[in-house]
Amino acid sequence: MQLLDSADLRAAELFFHVFAHVGDTRQLPASVHSPEYVTWARAELGDPEQRTLAEDARLLGDAFPTHAALAEVQGLARLFGSLERVEAVGARPLAELAASDVDDAKALSHLRGLGAPGELAFCAFMLELIHFVQLPTPPPAPPELATLLISLVPVAPGLQESRVGCVRSLHLRGRVWGTEIWVGHPGAKVAPTLEHAAWQAAHEATVVAIGTRRPELGEREVEAAAAAELTRAAFAHGMQDAHRRWFEAVVALGL
Repeated sequence: MQLLDSADLRAAELFFHVFAHVGDTRQLPASVHSPEYVTWARAELGDPEQRTLAEDARLLGDAFPTHAALAEVQGLARLFGSLERVEAVGARPLAELAASDVDDAKALSHLRGLGAPGELAFCAFMLELIHFVQLPTPPPAPPELATLLISLVPVAPGLQESRVGCVRSLHLRGRVWGTEIWVGHPGAKVAPTLEHAAWQAAHEATVVAIGTRRPELGEREVEAAAAAELTRAAFAHGMQDAHRRWFEAVVALGL
């Protein structure tokens, strides 16, 4: 298990920063809307109504109205490996980018396939950049998180081979890309608890394990199976109370 440097995930943080402001689809599992994060960002950057972000968030809610559509656009979080790479693109639209301009050519191809909604998301991402860079640099992931993650390997063995990164704008949610897991940042000003972040990572690792074992399952079926498997493992290892606290927080999000 390896903790990633939060500073290396700033481009991903920008994407989730934008979509954290999209409240119209908050009921969807793929949503990353967080009122707490939005409140913090407003205190740091000012009212989003005074820049393009507020209107862009409303348009993005219309452009990605379903779980499937909202999940499809999240490859944008993987497109660039750093803010420097984002800045180097300048004002060019998504359609004009070459594979050499990005760090994930497969994500670029996928996003182009989304057509106008993909361009809208990319435009919102780029327009918010000049404001986003004014946010304080995220602190390193707390070393205590690594200790807690290691303690959860018995209930989620996939954590053993995972690379876990903390992204402030994910807040209480998590995302997984292969063996790379992103969760909210427990060392940030608006943050999940260490316990919540660790259990979220355990859930994502379980999703990967079940998706690999049972490729015939659909995405939502994998999520349900992962939730059930993690629950059973938590009880088997006497960790049901900590698991229950995480699960109740997830249920409160409507997931």
